[in-house]
Amino acid sequence: MRIEGSQEERLGKMARRLGRSPSETSAMLVEEGLRRSEFAFMDFGDTPAGRHAFIQGTRLSVWMTVKIGRRSNGGSCCGRRRPHSDRVVPESRTAKKMRPTESLLRNGLI
Repeated sequence: MRIEGSQEERLGKMARRLGRSPSETSAMLVEEGLRRSEFAFMDFGDTPAGRHAFIQGTRLSVWMTVKIGRRSNGGSCCGRRRPHSDRVVPESRTAKKMRPTESLLRNGLI
């Protein structure tokens, strides 16, 4: 992959900050870009524990959101179950934003 001189400097700076080689860092950034294009509402950010996927515009970790969603409502984070029924109540606007995170988990990306 060809990059400009200024991009190479910025990549080197980021690689040093992450404690990785520029090659590893560029591969990680390409993977993150591909995931962003496949799954809506997803961003990546640095944490003390490393880079993690977050729901866009928040500091909610994708893995934590999925875990909470699975714990509630019998594993469904996109609606709530009615008593004595297998039908699901229509999802809220907030739940619609969580759908990509569940998709990430199902596809083994987190």
